[in-house]
Amino acid sequence: MVTHDSDFLILHGQGVEHTGIVYFNRPMSIGETIRSLLLIYEVMEAEEMINHVEFF
Repeated sequence: MVTHDSDFLILHGQGVEHTGIVYFNRPMSIGETIRSLLLIYEVMEAEEMINHVEFF
């Protein structure tokens, strides 16, 4: 899940299981967003994202 909706952080904090959340807490250009997502893709395995929140 890629979002800037903090409701997903609340669900995460409540222990709701998920396959991973990438949370953008500030406006970013499309290019910055793509570079950020590519970085996550390159350095993390899918299993590492389970129930994990990555903040940008």
